[in-house]
Amino acid sequence: MVFTATDGTVFTDRKAWRKHEFETQYTFRNAVDQTLIKLPGAVQGQPFDLSDLSRCEVQLLDASDMVQCDNLVDCRVFVAACAESLFVRNCSGCTFYAACKQLRTRDCQNCLFSLYSKTEPIIETSSGMKFGPFNGAYADHASHLQASNLMTPSVWYAIFDFNDEAKTGKNWSLVGESEVGM
Repeated sequence: MVFTATDGTVFTDRKAWRKHEFETQYTFRNAVDQTLIKLPGAVQGQPFDLSDLSRCEVQLLDASDMVQCDNLVDCRVFVAACAESLFVRNCSGCTFYAACKQLRTRDCQNCLFSLYSKTEPIIETSSGMKFGPFNGAYADHASHLQASNLMTPSVWYAIFDFNDEAKTGKNWSLVGESEVGM
């Protein structure tokens, strides 16, 4: 059997084809000072990976399943509609505009989230985190939110910090709309 990737590369092994397709179509990796965009219709509900980015602007303008962000520094990231979990790990100095079912951060410092979250946002071993209401839109955004089942009220403000048993809020703060502007 023959498998043809989106970029025209032909494979006879399904596993190799799937790996190539994910790496070339659903991943942004190892970039500095770039604008990286996936337009509506480009992701089509698939998982997406962002890793090892520095001073980049990322726009995922489509519905996605799960999004993983690893090792981002001083980036601005727009995640339009993540039907499942948005994982943010080892990121610092980043601003995220994201609509997701669940946000989970680990080992992050000084990140700002303009957030829609269907469930309590979770932070773990992170500090200097700021959270405000989601502030973002584009032409097809409402349909992508609906397709991702993200139409219920947001609980962006109900932060659960695994490393603050006394619930002091020492690792995070809430900010107003003016601080999360696009």
